[in-house]
Amino acid sequence: MLNTDQHNPQVKKKVTVDEFIRNNRAINGGQDLPREYLSELFQSIATNVITLFGQSGLVEMNPAGPSVAALSSFFEHADEDEMLHECIGCLISVARITQYDLDDILDELVASFSKFTTLLNPYASAEETLFAFSNDLKPRMATLAVFTIANNFGDSIRGGWGNIVDCLLKLKRLKLLPQSVIEFDDTSASTSDGRRHEK
Repeated sequence: MLNTDQHNPQVKKKVTVDEFIRNNRAINGGQDLPREYLSELFQSIATNVITLFGQSGLVEMNPAGPSVAALSSFFEHADEDEMLHECIGCLISVARITQYDLDDILDELVASFSKFTTLLNPYASAEETLFAFSNDLKPRMATLAVFTIANNFGDSIRGGWGNIVDCLLKLKRLKLLPQSVIEFDDTSASTSDGRRHEK
């Protein structure tokens, strides 16, 4: 219903995120779902239309957007290492699916998990970021996941590269990148027969 409400031009008064959250009270075994989860779910559905019947007549439902919101919420609220690992595994699976003409969802996934790295918080000092990064498994796992996605699915990432580069720059400023990443390897300028190119 939210999909229709948000994307049907005949609906004049659109449901707000607060109304959506209010309408979904006590739906989790009598308990409320986390507000952050419902908010991300709302944003995902409001941003990504779910089309049930395309021109070909086939079902073209794209559950990837809400899946990203759900994964983000689970990851954010997970306290156990096993749950964090499960979320990362699911994240990689969603990334694998989204590389097939779902670039915007892959970018959303990168952006969503980049925030868990703690590297992109503009209000945190270097000391606060280092403390969070070194004392909490979640930011390190999120960072590893973001760079794994970049490494494995980089050809499909578009706007998400901004987040990835920002994470790299912050890691460099915090001196958390190995020297092999920072220093330019001049040996790559050699030819295949071992001779160097002269410039």
